[in-house]
Amino acid sequence: MGPSTREMGPGACHETLNGQWGGLNFRRILNFRKFLFSNMPILMLYIISGHEFLRHLKEALEMSKKHTQLFEQFTATFQPNTIVSWERLINSWKKDRSQPNPYLETSPCKSMVFILLFILIDHGYKPPPYRMCD
Repeated sequence: MGPSTREMGPGACHETLNGQWGGLNFRRILNFRKFLFSNMPILMLYIISGHEFLRHLKEALEMSKKHTQLFEQFTATFQPNTIVSWERLINSWKKDRSQPNPYLETSPCKSMVFILLFILIDHGYKPPPYRMCD
């Protein structure tokens, strides 16, 4: 990486190094869970040496609790048999990706313009006849 950044202008060099460091941080965050449970003494060094890391870790734990509570409140609004059927669909898709994807829309989405036009026609609106531009 060093020789290539020497040939770059200041802006390109900055962007290249930023991308490299961002990628390293992203990989570190993705592997953090594995790292957390297997390397507790090394984790303590990170926490002692990095106040910023500790701040982000505390924020992540607080947000995890908040999202868990919101998820549980949202889940409580559904019938238990609905939740069981969704979990069954998701688990079967995770085991066998040839099963229908439960996260995809089953029918094409309709635009707001289409829905508004449908409502207007339902209430008696007659759209003007379609004409090609002259």
